Formats: sequence, C-alpha cells, structure tokens
Amino acid sequence: MKNTTLLQHIKNLLKQEIKLEQMKLGDGVTVIEADKFEPENEVFVVTEDGQKIAVPVGEYELEDGRILCVEVEGIIAEIREASTTEETAPEDEVAPEAPATPAQPEQQMNEPVSTPKKTIESVVKETFFSEME
Repeated sequence: MKNTTLLQHIKNLLKQEIKLEQMKLGDGVTVIEADKFEPENEVFVVTEDGQKIAVPVGEYELEDGRILCVEVEGIIAEIREASTTEETAPEDEVAPEAPATPAQPEQQMNEPVSTPKKTIESVVKETFFSEME
C-alpha cells in the first residue's frame, strides 16, 4: 500500500463519527449516553452544556420503564424490566387483626419509632494547677 493511500485511509477513519445511543431517565429531562445500553458498557450523564459525567452508582428508571443498574461508577451492570408484580397475601389467608389500642393523639401515631444507632459517653476531667510559693 502506498503511503498516500495509507494516509488517505487513516484520514477517512478519523472522519467517521461515533454514534452513541442516548436515552432519557424517568424524569424526562436527564439524558444519559452510552455506546450501547448493554452490561459492561460505559454510561454518562450529558449535562446541558454537553459535558459528560460518569453515572454514579445506583439504580435509575429509564423513560421506557426499564431499570438501569450501575454498580461501578460509569459502568452498566444490568438493564432489567421494572417489576410490575407486587407481593400480596393470598386471598385464602386472612391477616390477624391488630389488638385495639387506646386512642392516641394523631401526631404521635404518625411519628416513626426510632432507636439510637450509637450511644457515645464521655468523661471530662479538669485539673487545676496552683502556683508554687
């Protein structure tokens, strides 16, 4: 192959545009972009000014209802269909009724019961020095 034909071939390859797939998230505004929306491909959020940012770890609902899972920042772990089935008790089984409780103010009923995750105790010791006479 002549140098000029090789150079022309390289120029043609460099002129080719790489087409990336774009999708919107469930909010209808955020645009994400990838070579292909398949596992192990890189995925980016496209900002308003065209900048590309790796998608953070998490699960994201796509506009078409599927779920995009990212386990390593910027890498697609999987794309799965959104689960439409809800776990419900079979109709044959009847849930036992809760025992009647005395009437409580509405505000107390709506507050979640929480327990502390960590208790920290500290002891402070003060020492006073007097001047030697």
